Amino acid sequence: MSMIFGILLILTGAMAYHVASSGHAVHTPVEVWRDMLRLAIQAGIDTLRLRLDELAVDQMDGPQVWLPELVNWHPTDTPEHVKQLIARYRAFDELMSEYLGNLEDGIRDRRTAPTIAVERVIAQLRARTWANRHGLFEDMSLLVEGLRAWEREDQVKAGLEIWKSSGCADCHGAFADGDKQRDEMPTGANLRGSRLDGAALKQTISCGRPDSGMPSFDAGAYTVHACYGQPLGAAPGNLYPAPRTLTPAEIDSVITYLQAHVVGQRQITHEDCLYYYYDAPSSWCEDK
Repeated sequence: MSMIFGILLILTGAMAYHVASSGHAVHTPVEVWRDMLRLAIQAGIDTLRLRLDELAVDQMDGPQVWLPELVNWHPTDTPEHVKQLIARYRAFDELMSEYLGNLEDGIRDRRTAPTIAVERVIAQLRARTWANRHGLFEDMSLLVEGLRAWEREDQVKAGLEIWKSSGCADCHGAFADGDKQRDEMPTGANLRGSRLDGAALKQTISCGRPDSGMPSFDAGAYTVHACYGQPLGAAPGNLYPAPRTLTPAEIDSVITYLQAHVVGQRQITHEDCLYYYYDAPSSWCEDK
């Protein structure tokens, strides 16, 4: 189709030059493009009607070439683009199957080039597809791994912002080392030396700790979601009030941030400071 469109461009330019040089009125660009579009659409309809795809036996072009070249032109600058590329890879088998099926239909209907040549091409494409698939799966695994790391980093950054905006640093300190930022607030635990796993962190953040100054950030804690193995009921009256409530997804993001940059990392490094104060590092990180 692209070759047809290119031929149309050349013909249209030649026609326009001929009309202009002959002294006749030149069509406007809109009229020229309208006629080109009409011809291109008609060419596409004729291709479907005549089943010209069944005549394709080119070993230098077609899906067998598109597969290894796909990553060279498909953008991978965002997680969404990477997901689209992975989806294209996963759909390749179906595309190749349809392509080869068209060639086989052409042989059956005697619409192709010499049968022996087409059969040879089909065998070569099937072998090439098998070889490509093994390398493709390795590439896909790397893409999926990179995508997961990308998405995880997005969640880590989201968790950091929630940590900053939900009063966590007021009690635990900016770096979760217990060096609270507001003197009038309860002193939070030093999470850098904590050994809490993800499930324990989730329960503590969601349910809080009565009589400890740790608030419950889940609006449904105790009443909708059970806490500490207790039956559903009213929330304890001795919970410190939470500055705001968080959704389960927001709590998960905070946990992802803590596991990536806090839990088990006793020493606060200069890199930790730069990561936390990414928007104004020079103001806060000179002595870290």
